Amino acid sequence: MHKSQSFTAEKKAAIFDSVIGDDKSDLVENLRATCRAALPDAESKAAVWSEITNPTSSESLYIRRAKMAGFYSWDQMDLIEPYFEKFFEVLPEIA
Repeated sequence: MHKSQSFTAEKKAAIFDSVIGDDKSDLVENLRATCRAALPDAESKAAVWSEITNPTSSESLYIRRAKMAGFYSWDQMDLIEPYFEKFFEVLPEIA
């Protein structure tokens, strides 16, 4: 649902929160990161890209992996195509 353009970001957050409730488990935090990374707008993609590729990030590997899973979506090529070349530029720093 988060990658869909049929709902506003506010509606997506409300639905997510109503389903998840007060669950603070690692699984839910990973899911939250994936959903946020899947949002179909350039600003969200830029923020997530910055977080994923930050070599000094203290985020866990699991959170970073969850963001990577949400970042790529075949139906958001117009949003992620600019990052194809950038990937190879930052790969030596993050590997």
